[in-house]
Amino acid sequence: MALAAVACIAEAGFGLLKVEGKVDLNEIGGRPLYVVSTWADDPRKPLPADGNFVTTICNLRPQKLSIIDEAKKTRAMAIVIPGASEPVIFDARSTAMAVLLRNSGDFGSSSSVIALSKAMDRAESFKELAIYLKKNLPKKSLESLLSQDDYVQLVEKCERDIFGQDQQKIRDSLKAAEKKLEKVL
Repeated sequence: MALAAVACIAEAGFGLLKVEGKVDLNEIGGRPLYVVSTWADDPRKPLPADGNFVTTICNLRPQKLSIIDEAKKTRAMAIVIPGASEPVIFDARSTAMAVLLRNSGDFGSSSSVIALSKAMDRAESFKELAIYLKKNLPKKSLESLLSQDDYVQLVEKCERDIFGQDQQKIRDSLKAAEKKLEKVL
């Protein structure tokens, strides 16, 4: 996160924006909850009982915000577009989108985030992932879901459908390269 902050400061036109949002407490579990932003004044201020919040973001590019619980486990995420007229909503859909946009190059510009969001909304696998998260996020953190085969398979299916990436083929290729390297060493 600190590197993103430095990059934002270094660019001309840097500024901070206050953004409003809401956490859908029916879809996101864990209490108390905290909004995490690189630019927030008080990152340890608990989320109010109604789920509404105000936080600070950099005005130059889209960025990822997180909701964590008291154990510092990630409960939800969202991609925020500076200057967007809608409030930031943390729910299963926003978390699915942020999970899939884990490479900062995927959300370097507002237009790329908007285009990817539209592509995700058209993908049946994305809808399946959002439904899965809606069912599981009320009782589990994202970290705990990482060890669930069904979650990993849904994420990989989304990556294939939306980005054309097959993570299993990538892992198999890496394993084959490791074996070749072991033979050489």
